[in-house]
Amino acid sequence: MLDRAAAETSLAALDVQRSTHHVLESIPVATFPLFIIEDRSGFRFLDAIGAADVIATMRPPSVDGEPTLFVIFSEYRPEVDGRDEMGRLRHVHLDHDRIAEFRRAGLTSMIE
Repeated sequence: MLDRAAAETSLAALDVQRSTHHVLESIPVATFPLFIIEDRSGFRFLDAIGAADVIATMRPPSVDGEPTLFVIFSEYRPEVDGRDEMGRLRHVHLDHDRIAEFRRAGLTSMIE
């Protein structure tokens, strides 16, 4: 795994414009798969149990505010440091139907 010093070096090397919205965070999840839920409040980094718990209690999203669930299976870096490449990760938008599916069947479809 990328250690903190290497992550700080990578962050410091970004163009000032690009690094405007970049932060370095320590996350509590140390194993893969790693789940990320992105919503209006930001990012939550979770293991499979934590992601399932959040989805189980999630309020129905508004049409223009659907959260996104990402899954990461191994170390990941964008091809170009600082470029937003989240769309390349496996992800789904958590609309009403998807939330119902995950509540019914779990997160299996995300990790197969």
